[in-house]
Amino acid sequence: MKRTFVLIRVKEKLFFLWRIIERMRGQLTTLHRRPMYAKDYALVRDASTDNAHLAVVLQGPIVKEADFTLETLKFYRIIFPNTPVIVSTWDDEDAEYLDRLRKEGAEVLLNKKPTYPGPSNVNFQIISTAAGIQRAKDSGVDYVIKNRTDQRVYNPNSRKFLLNLIKTFPLNHHYPLQKQRIVNLCFATFKYKLYHASDTFMSGAIEDMLLYFDVALVRDQPRDKIFIPEHYLFSEFLKRIGRTLKGTLEDSWETYAQHIVVVDQASLDLYWHKPKRHREYPEREYHRNENRLVYFSEWLNLYVEKGI
Repeated sequence: MKRTFVLIRVKEKLFFLWRIIERMRGQLTTLHRRPMYAKDYALVRDASTDNAHLAVVLQGPIVKEADFTLETLKFYRIIFPNTPVIVSTWDDEDAEYLDRLRKEGAEVLLNKKPTYPGPSNVNFQIISTAAGIQRAKDSGVDYVIKNRTDQRVYNPNSRKFLLNLIKTFPLNHHYPLQKQRIVNLCFATFKYKLYHASDTFMSGAIEDMLLYFDVALVRDQPRDKIFIPEHYLFSEFLKRIGRTLKGTLEDSWETYAQHIVVVDQASLDLYWHKPKRHREYPEREYHRNENRLVYFSEWLNLYVEKGI
């Protein structure tokens, strides 16, 4: 009882300090809590009527802090039941820890690290993602979710939501190599940066996703410009399906409207275990327009104006 009282008093003092800092900085700040462990997750998903075969690919290094990747597998047994989960990681990961992932039902793919990581480690992403998607394709699935090992979805109806997005917004262009729209996250999908579609969390038809990531590794750091992995992957995908890029803002918006559908983090209740993880929306800005993200509302406006 005494411990509970002390915790309440500490909490009151912290929130009092919080309000002072808000006024000093002129910024309103919010806080959100999520369960760290699957045993504390009680949400129930709706019954599903679709017959689509879906796989989840977790790509990247294993996050051992608080058993994050391991716990994500436990969460996904609830959120994505009867769904194969492929962990595509590196061959220098701890073997005993990988066995723990397998015991939670994951198929573990071990990839050899590239000698040259590429700008922003883009080659690491290409290798681990392409290998995981190819394995999903070999298993015969129709759709795949590409999810970093340091990300976790909490929405229990994420599967139905992602598939319904693809179903609700069919393609309306004449590039037959792309089968269906790809779902991209709003995080790092920028409105005023050319062809800058997010590559952190994605979902789509297995053929489209493999086409997106089965690209050439970056061999040299470009010296005359800043290399942006999101731009490289999205623009290469567009070129591979036969689209000629005009290099204009108008054309960039048209590619968003015609080839992808953007999903908000909040719709998936997506958590990213990054150094700035305590900021729910680290890229949402109000003082600069050039870093403005494309949220679903922005994407829908583009879709109506330029995608139909």
